[in-house]
Amino acid sequence: MLSDAHSLVTLWSIHSLSAVIAGMLPFRTGEVSFVYFLRKYCVVTGSQALAILVYVRYLEYIFFLIFIFFLATIGIFISPSKLYIVVFAMICLNLGLVLVITWK
Repeated sequence: MLSDAHSLVTLWSIHSLSAVIAGMLPFRTGEVSFVYFLRKYCVVTGSQALAILVYVRYLEYIFFLIFIFFLATIGIFISPSKLYIVVFAMICLNLGLVLVITWK
């Protein structure tokens, strides 16, 4: 599916369009549009499209954790306080769980 640049552009378009639709519909029901567009334009089964959606959201969670990890690290160095240390520890715990789940 990702063999050429055209496929990557197609996937980017699908993700962008489904993000717009997900923003307009209540209760994140627009996530179904990602699965629908993957089935329509990338010729995958429904279960494969759902697995891709879960994987994309998992990657977004990992990138978010890494981003707030760096923010918490900067916060500890700028003004060390107990709150920053607790937040930093919680972020490290989440990143550790992600590593265990990913490389199990």
